[in-house]
Amino acid sequence: MKKNTFRLYIVLFSFLFISPALSAQELISPMLSLKYLKLSDGAKKIDISLQAKEERKMVQIENGQIQIFVLTDTVKTRIGKLYTNYKGEASLKISADKILPKDKLGNTKILAEYSGNNKYSKASADLQVKDVYLDIQFSQDSSKTISALVYELNNKGEKVLIKDIDVIFNVKRLFCLYPFGTAKTDLAGSCSSSFPPDIPGDTAGKIEIVVRIQDNDNYATVEKIGATNWGKPIIIEPRVRRGLGDTDAPLWMVYTLLVLLSGVWVHFIYILILIIRIDRIGKKLLQTRT
Repeated sequence: MKKNTFRLYIVLFSFLFISPALSAQELISPMLSLKYLKLSDGAKKIDISLQAKEERKMVQIENGQIQIFVLTDTVKTRIGKLYTNYKGEASLKISADKILPKDKLGNTKILAEYSGNNKYSKASADLQVKDVYLDIQFSQDSSKTISALVYELNNKGEKVLIKDIDVIFNVKRLFCLYPFGTAKTDLAGSCSSSFPPDIPGDTAGKIEIVVRIQDNDNYATVEKIGATNWGKPIIIEPRVRRGLGDTDAPLWMVYTLLVLLSGVWVHFIYILILIIRIDRIGKKLLQTRT
């Protein structure tokens, strides 16, 4: 009987003290994601997002320490150390003159590692990308056309044209990109799209064309930006001044104002004359009574 009671105490102790301690040590597994973008000037940008699912909703992890590495067959090289902002995001920009290490196949493997803390466990994410080049050209005869050329460079620095690459042609707007055409590169690595005539630009018709390879499995996202005056110029009409005191007010408004103001002043002068006459008449009556 005493043995059974002792065992029962042990079970209760484990349930009340040990189980909560174990659950308190359980960490939340965050989600780390990477996006790669090659900019128009040749620089590279790595966008990082760190978030976790807590109580059935996504929460952005702020001030998370992220280390970025480039992996080759034998070497792991750190290229950056970042901290996420209040949105759980961070960005690493790599200048165009900095050459990232590549493996034997010419691929660059990027690894991001989150160090974790007392609430979240460690996390990592990686992506593999191959360097590609995107050139654009504007031509105009009977129609306006933007052409794109996609290629790689081999060990000798020679162009290797790439076919079957989806290319998106966009116009840069204030807060977004407006796509107006898509095309796939041919055997010569080129494709083109006609420019619509009704897209507005600034007062001189100037616009920015953004040509992109978007989320490609091998090359990620690559963009090239070019400016042209193919947009439809915006005509800014002079502001119509509307007011009673404006010199360019309509004549009927001017005449109406003059009549109204004249009536006011006539009544004011008439009342003033009446007051003066009443004052004089009153003084005469007082003099006659005395």
